[in-house]
Amino acid sequence: MDFMKLLKSFEELLYEVLSWFVFYPMTLWRAVRHPQQSVRRATAIAADDEAAEDDGMSPPLFLLITLLIAHGIEIAIRHGAAPDRLPPLLQKDSNLLLTRAILFCIFPLVMAVLSLRGRGAALNRTTLRAPFFGQCCLVAPTALAVSAGAILLHLDAPAAVLAAAAIVGAATVWYLAVEVRWFAHTLGCRRGRAARLAVGGYLLSVAIFFAANLLIALATPGAG
Repeated sequence: MDFMKLLKSFEELLYEVLSWFVFYPMTLWRAVRHPQQSVRRATAIAADDEAAEDDGMSPPLFLLITLLIAHGIEIAIRHGAAPDRLPPLLQKDSNLLLTRAILFCIFPLVMAVLSLRGRGAALNRTTLRAPFFGQCCLVAPTALAVSAGAILLHLDAPAAVLAAAAIVGAATVWYLAVEVRWFAHTLGCRRGRAARLAVGGYLLSVAIFFAANLLIALATPGAG
């Protein structure tokens, strides 16, 4: 009986993983093409609406798989060899992936907190869940583009550097434009205030992102 339960669990896990090959591209396309609708869907998922998740993915899982895909491509390009410039702790692929996931989650966390503060809402685990889920949908395409730019830099070619700059620049413009619309809609405010919140939240997230990277490097013996 226990064996049958184990087999059933494996069957469900296998189906869930294989379904990602269908629902990940769908979720990514929706996030890029219809970001505001994706945020609303993510908010419904955060409220445990099973219908909203039936033809998509959980936003945090969507972000994690995005980083996993980018990480896998990077490994293929560098043929499995960890870059020497990384701290020893991050030269293990599992540690590097986990660290990147945490660092990229800084962006949805900061934006979600700003939206709650802007509305004057209470900040707790319950109220933070919905905007955080929504923001994961917006960060995932941006994280994929930024990761693609970083991968291109490994090629050490002038054209690759220009392409990386263009990809990251376009992704940043898209992300900020979407955030301005999101803040304006969520807070019911003018575009000027929404733009200040979006740019301010982005700059704060970037500062925390690089500060965390610096702390990791300094705290790891033999880094550099």
